[in-house]
Amino acid sequence: MSSLVYDELRLRLADVKSNFTLLHVGCGSGELIGELLALPHVDRMVGIDLRQHLIARAADSQSDKRIEFRHQSFRDFESTFNFDLILVSAPSTHFSDLSSGFIKCYFLLREKGSLILHPQSGGNFDQKLWRSELEDCGFEFVRFSGIEAQSEPLIIASKSAINRTAYS
Repeated sequence: MSSLVYDELRLRLADVKSNFTLLHVGCGSGELIGELLALPHVDRMVGIDLRQHLIARAADSQSDKRIEFRHQSFRDFESTFNFDLILVSAPSTHFSDLSSGFIKCYFLLREKGSLILHPQSGGNFDQKLWRSELEDCGFEFVRFSGIEAQSEPLIIASKSAINRTAYS
């Protein structure tokens, strides 16, 4: 995981005054989740990944009860609670299409929750399309990072107050 992603997560979570929850889609071996445990007010973190061997390694390396790792696709993921922040590593791997992935994220986030998308570096994606899709799915676009410097791109959006019941 790039330092850009870690720095953005720390920045977003630095001002949290109460317990927060995080979902990491494409968590790999869970290293980032383990590092974020040091931040104050961590309530629960869930990591999902399609690669069984990485989830097994993540589960073996973390014994903290606030962390849960699942070998599961994002499409099949369900939760009984909502998240303050969702990080999606390599969205094209985990979303069948942008719109359905963004809508699912919208419903999994708490009000004013944040979505951070970390597309694969070197991937060619249309910034206008991603921004439009995010806004159509109920997100307020915050910014793109890392694109100008040809580093790993990062897309940050926040859940807006628009009612999305028509998509449920």
